[in-house]
Amino acid sequence: MKKIKVLFSIVITTVILVSCKDTEEKKAEVTLDKYKLYIDSVQKMATIEVLKNWKAIDNKHIELEKNSKIAIKSVENNSNLTQRFEKYVANYQDFKKNTLAEQNNTIKFDSNQVKFPLLKHQNKN
Repeated sequence: MKKIKVLFSIVITTVILVSCKDTEEKKAEVTLDKYKLYIDSVQKMATIEVLKNWKAIDNKHIELEKNSKIAIKSVENNSNLTQRFEKYVANYQDFKKNTLAEQNNTIKFDSNQVKFPLLKHQNKN
């Protein structure tokens, strides 16, 4: 009877450990999916809205990126998650670079912070 109890305890412990690993991986995937959805939604916004709300957008990105890193670190075999995360980070960095370049090509029109793209004049000689 004692051997059965020990064997049963080992089986239960194994099941619990496996289910915890699966739970952590699922949590990490959900967190990573939220990160990707945020990046996708921001990229679909109108440029003027992105520029107007840039600080809030970038701050939210930093928060989601940090949460994703923490979630990925909690998974033992996280190479697939890490690869996906790095792809999303690169995607956002390209978006950020283009957005900041666009921001540098705008001027403030009035006190309401309305911005318009600079027009480049061509000399016709």
